[in-house]
Amino acid sequence: MTKRFKTRDGGTLESLQDVNKQLISRLEGAGIQSISDLATTTPSELLEDYHYNYDDAIRGIEIDFETISQLVLKARQKLIEYGLLQRDFYSAEKMLEIREKLIRFTTGPQSFDSFLGGGIETQALTEIVGEFGSGKSQVCYTLCVTANIPDKDSGIIFVDTEN
Repeated sequence: MTKRFKTRDGGTLESLQDVNKQLISRLEGAGIQSISDLATTTPSELLEDYHYNYDDAIRGIEIDFETISQLVLKARQKLIEYGLLQRDFYSAEKMLEIREKLIRFTTGPQSFDSFLGGGIETQALTEIVGEFGSGKSQVCYTLCVTANIPDKDSGIIFVDTEN
């Protein structure tokens, strides 16, 4: 059974279960419009924004760091459940398994690949900087070729920002 969503951000705050409607209204007033907004906010920032916008003592609604932390955690769990966010925590064993699956592409010279720990990693953003004529583009051209060798199930994006 596949789930369908109206938005790419995981939906509205109302879809979070067991959350006070008045609290949702206050969060929206503090700029939190979706589950994604809530999940990507740190509890301390959210608490600061919340208290800046509302004086709870007057309205009789108490909100503390623990409540906000639980709300952010609920939002993150909802996004993980929807497949829109990866888990934050992995065991060392799981991380080792993930790292072992990474492919590294050669830059050309073995000494440079050795310096980089085996070449340029997949699933990463790599920025290459240097002076004019130092070989940055040549490394990128080589990576474009090695990433598209037929026996590799990969691809590469090369963005030249000089011109």
